[in-house]
Amino acid sequence: SLMARHIVKNYAEPLTVDAVARAAGLHPNYAMTCFKRTYGMTILEYTLQYRVAQAQRLLVTTDASVLEVAMQVASDR
Repeated sequence: SLMARHIVKNYAEPLTVDAVARAAGLHPNYAMTCFKRTYGMTILEYTLQYRVAQAQRLLVTTDASVLEVAMQVASDR
């Protein structure tokens, strides 16, 4: 979906439901309902899960420290 693609493309940046919904051209309330129905989790849960998966991947496939990985996937920079 456009919303999931937006999350994947921008996961390391601060993301809001409004921004994700806007990327799909949907009202935030409708976007949240559609996303939960499709993925079985909220937009924010999906975003967090994706960030954790990316951090795990970086920890396994790079020599980056935990702090470096945390900074790469952090959403509050």
